Amino acid sequence: MTHCRLRTLLLLVTIVGVTHGLLAQGLYYESVLKGGPFGDEGHVTKTYLMPKMMKHVNAADQDFLLLLLDKQKIISVDAKAKTYWEQTFADMEQSMKEASKAMDEQLAELRAQMKDMPEDQRKMMEQMMGTKLEGSTESVRISKTGETKKISGFACTKYVAKEGTKELMTIWTTKDVKGFEPLRKDYEELSRRMTSMNPRFMKGLIDAMMKVDGFPIQTDWAELSTIVTRVEQRSTPASEFAVPAGYTKEEVPGRGIQGEEDPE
Repeated sequence: MTHCRLRTLLLLVTIVGVTHGLLAQGLYYESVLKGGPFGDEGHVTKTYLMPKMMKHVNAADQDFLLLLLDKQKIISVDAKAKTYWEQTFADMEQSMKEASKAMDEQLAELRAQMKDMPEDQRKMMEQMMGTKLEGSTESVRISKTGETKKISGFACTKYVAKEGTKELMTIWTTKDVKGFEPLRKDYEELSRRMTSMNPRFMKGLIDAMMKVDGFPIQTDWAELSTIVTRVEQRSTPASEFAVPAGYTKEEVPGRGIQGEEDPE
């Protein structure tokens, strides 16, 4: 998997982790992703949500990702280079299936090599990958705990997602962010696409996350932690969910341009 596609995957994972609390006229929120390659300082993102449209911006370099549910399309924009690539959800789903097949072959080789690996290293690898290397037939279950605390000024309740006895994810949600129901169908469509795009990394987790009440303020997954630091109601114009004029279309990483070039 290319670095660009991995980055896109992480952005998508982040979007799913925090887009439960949509408002009818729109929502804007800021979040920080910490841990793993992002370290303690974290990766700050800004997200704009309107019906059928989502924009996820990297605060550091202003690169952004568009998810256009009405067009069934994802667009990745490089602000510095003034370039972009786009792909339909269907094409990306096929790409991820191919990548998953290749990963299955690599994991088969890895399992053979891991026989003499120390147990602590094996467990660390399993946690980072979000699945057991030998595979699992157990379903992911999510349960509401009695634990509560304030995060970013919001009163939150803790949920835990488990696969058997293995804890996969914890989610802290609040009911103080209103307006989720009007856009629930949009969220569910995105979630289904996310599941099919990333069958290995997200299997079962999306369905589990859809069972929690409220807006996730903090999501902890393996060594990654996403915390929403600011939320507000905001109507974002449709022009913000389009590629800026003058940007050049490039090939989809690893596959080539899908379809014909846009007319000049």
